[in-house]
Amino acid sequence: MRKNSGTGIIKCDFLMSRFVELVSYQEIYKAYLVKSYLDENGITCFVKDENITAAHPFYSQAVGGVKVMVPEDEMEEALELLKNFSI
Repeated sequence: MRKNSGTGIIKCDFLMSRFVELVSYQEIYKAYLVKSYLDENGITCFVKDENITAAHPFYSQAVGGVKVMVPEDEMEEALELLKNFSI
């Protein structure tokens, strides 16, 4: 996140990125374990569809599970990190 000197407007690179699905799980906790691991290693990411799965667990399969999303330009690095990670 950067503050533009003079205007006070904050530009967030996070919002400018195109995010893609890295992995998906039926269980919310697994997605958050992966997210924590990626965060620790400097990969920008977020968990998608955890609210629908928490509210209605039987919808998990219908929405494709709980997804870990990463910026498209960080996908290769995230995949390499996941090779060394197991749940």
